[in-house]
Amino acid sequence: MLAKLLDCTRSQLITRVRKIMTAVVLMPKLWALAKAGVVGFDRVLYTAGRVGRAGVCIPVFDDMLTNKRVDVPWKTYRRHVNEILAMLMTPETRVENARRNRGVSYWVNDDGTATLSLTGPVLEMEAFYQRVRGTARAILANHIEAFSATLTDEQQALFITENNGETTEVR
Repeated sequence: MLAKLLDCTRSQLITRVRKIMTAVVLMPKLWALAKAGVVGFDRVLYTAGRVGRAGVCIPVFDDMLTNKRVDVPWKTYRRHVNEILAMLMTPETRVENARRNRGVSYWVNDDGTATLSLTGPVLEMEAFYQRVRGTARAILANHIEAFSATLTDEQQALFITENNGETTEVR
């Protein structure tokens, strides 16, 4: 019912409610500024979303953010949020968060194209991007032998089919 009222999906509603609860419960100073009209609700949602995924102590973040001016242009506000997150996160925490927050998003654009977005650790995403790019270049250059080749008996012996129908590679 609430999702229909807000014109969003159930998962989008859950995300919004989670962000709002994060702000209300764990960021009381920022929430008070939002209620007073000093900072916009869109900034509160942005901040709660960033902090919720960052794995930092949210009340400490709230103190640090509200000690800065928050009635600044959007670009400056985002820089404040990013600087504070950088201060509170260690490199190990960043890598672990990147692994935990992996995701794939897909959406259709108005111009008839579609967008696929992958989120994850930098090195793994770079390696994946290079593989996809190499595959696309091979297809464009009509080098499709690797995609249409059949395995020899020796190569097929490298694969073992489990009783449940799954195939695993043995090397």
